[in-house]
Amino acid sequence: MLRAARWTLFGAYLALTILLSSMTRPPVGEAVSDTVLHALEFTAMALLLIQALGQGLFKRHSARHLVLTAGFGIFYGAADEIHQYFTPGRHSSVKDAAVDSAATLATVGVIALLGGLFGGRASRRAGGSGGEPRVELLTREGCHLCEEAQGVLVSALGPAGQGFRIVDVDADPSLAARYGDEVPVVLIDGIKRFKGRIEPARLRRLLDERGRLRGGGPARAHEARETAIES
Repeated sequence: MLRAARWTLFGAYLALTILLSSMTRPPVGEAVSDTVLHALEFTAMALLLIQALGQGLFKRHSARHLVLTAGFGIFYGAADEIHQYFTPGRHSSVKDAAVDSAATLATVGVIALLGGLFGGRASRRAGGSGGEPRVELLTREGCHLCEEAQGVLVSALGPAGQGFRIVDVDADPSLAARYGDEVPVVLIDGIKRFKGRIEPARLRRLLDERGRLRGGGPARAHEARETAIES
């Protein structure tokens, strides 16, 4: 539902920009320059699109989502100027199209930077410290079982980015080659523990076991043998 709400918001914003572009005299204050209006319009559009494609703004977004957002902004900016060429009372401008592209690219760049910053911090939190196991959920867009698996992990560990980390396998060719046919996959301290559906009782038991291992309880040799077998 949250994903649908994000796409609905983006669609509504896109429809609004098309409506305003189709008006001979849009109800926008003349005190604001055309350049500023275009920059604000496409900054907001890029923010809404990357949020709809991913799972929020301050996440580590895949390169595919960033490229799609940048490409859409550049294409839509050019298409909008062509549209205005045929709209009575309006005119097209190469400068406006350039501003649209620049605003989109700048926004995507900032999103990528913030996503790396906040995503890295979330990953360190999800990685655990001391006796807390590192839990990663390997997913891909449009995977129904992945949504179910995420719900189980949220119930057991708390929100994504705090109790565990979500990884898009399609953003990493090596992960896609190794786990692409098995998603959702749950890794606990780098060891594949689940694929497909998650058994909550077994998940709790494994987390307890890994927590004791991290705390130095059982012998490290046992952990090494276990890793070699299950990976």
